[in-house]
Amino acid sequence: MFITKNKVHIYDSNGETVDTWNKHVTFTSYIKEGNKLKITGYFVNKKFKSALNKDWWINVNDVEKKFKEKN
Repeated sequence: MFITKNKVHIYDSNGETVDTWNKHVTFTSYIKEGNKLKITGYFVNKKFKSALNKDWWINVNDVEKKFKEKN
């Protein structure tokens, strides 16, 4: 899981802005292309919503991992 660091732009695969998310939005991703993550799911009022059918991407520099991996 990931969380947005600040207010960020959400892009489509062509690089066009399709939305803006506020700071601390939690989302999931398992697809990375270059410096972008595909948003595969997100949370609204603590409820998970799939985004697999959406063409939403976010820059990796705008996010951090919410849960760190254990060593």
